[in-house]
Amino acid sequence: MTSALVAQAKGLSAAQRRDLALVCRTNGGGVRIRCRVLDGGEAVPASSSMRKLYEKGLIQGKAGGWESVVHTRDGLELYRFIVQQQAGQ
Repeated sequence: MTSALVAQAKGLSAAQRRDLALVCRTNGGGVRIRCRVLDGGEAVPASSSMRKLYEKGLIQGKAGGWESVVHTRDGLELYRFIVQQQAGQ
């Protein structure tokens, strides 16, 4: 599992790490961002770094909020791993 987290962490840009940290620090409260709504009603983040996190399954739209995103379990696990790695350096 750790090797998968290492690979996933290395695949994130600095902007994606910053955005993931922003979302995870809200503790489930969600971050209000600009989204575009697809025909099926799915809200997709408009900014490229947030959209990549969405496509990787690290963040998701918040129930009942068209412009809010929250972290997924995988996103929170990756964020905690990154923080732990940075603390060890």
